[in-house]
Amino acid sequence: MLHLTLTPHISEGCGRTPSKPPLDFPTHRHPCSDEEAQRSKCLNGGECYTLDLYSTGRSAHCQCREIYQGQRCEEISPDIFREGKVDTANAVSGVVVVITLVIVIIVFCFLRLYYRS
Repeated sequence: MLHLTLTPHISEGCGRTPSKPPLDFPTHRHPCSDEEAQRSKCLNGGECYTLDLYSTGRSAHCQCREIYQGQRCEEISPDIFREGKVDTANAVSGVVVVITLVIVIIVFCFLRLYYRS
């Protein structure tokens, strides 16, 4: 019964490593050696950690930052589009487009007046 209550905390699905282990869940993670970190090659700010496994020995993995997933944190998680994190980027993009259009219009009007006189 205890296994069933802990299962949702172990994986967030589809190869995504949870961003933080729950505080009440004991961890068997160990820091990677320099050699293990070189071999695992975690991308996008992912952190290397190892697990001691009985059958295969020590196994290196990547702990991905919140918006990344995959074995080496090489993919952007589709979850960011559902959690509202893209709203800020959309707002900033919209402001940049508006500012660019205003600058283009001002330059166009200035050049038009300049060449008429």
